[in-house]
Amino acid sequence: MDAKEIYQDAQNVVGKLRDYSRSQVQTWKRIPRLALQSDGIGGFSEHKQRAYHSGFWGIYNNPSQLPTCSIDLDSGNIVNTYCPFTAGRPSKDALFFFDSPNGKIVDYWRDPSDRDIWEAVPAREDAVLWLALNMHMLDAKKIADELEKEGREPIHKLISDSNPGWKSEKRKLLENFPILYSRKKL
Repeated sequence: MDAKEIYQDAQNVVGKLRDYSRSQVQTWKRIPRLALQSDGIGGFSEHKQRAYHSGFWGIYNNPSQLPTCSIDLDSGNIVNTYCPFTAGRPSKDALFFFDSPNGKIVDYWRDPSDRDIWEAVPAREDAVLWLALNMHMLDAKKIADELEKEGREPIHKLISDSNPGWKSEKRKLLENFPILYSRKKL
């Protein structure tokens, strides 16, 4: 065995992980609504809000940091949480922000009224390869089941007392929120 063979094996694993994530797309599409249903039960989660506002589920290798990569909940693709921007200005690595209505990436460093739109890029191979040892993070059914269970819990009194309008706000959001998420296309 040589280094080239090991590299090829790693490439194959990355491809299989991407295929595995995409094969669960119907379950991934359930995550945004389930995240909304479970948010604000025992606390509020930026992680869940990102799912129901933008359609992306962050994958964290360290919960105190930003996501290593994300699942596009509309396609099941594993995408970058960071990407370089190069549009007539120096390249820089920046956290991207998703424009929910059309699913494009917007450079958040710029004025929000300046709508430079970018395509989502696949996650780096090293971020995907790390998932081979953390398959539970790619198990859409397990994630959906956990969110569903949490969503059935009563809202914690501290949350309802400190956010009295959340319950009715969430109910309004859920009225028109699809069971299966689909990103709006331009």
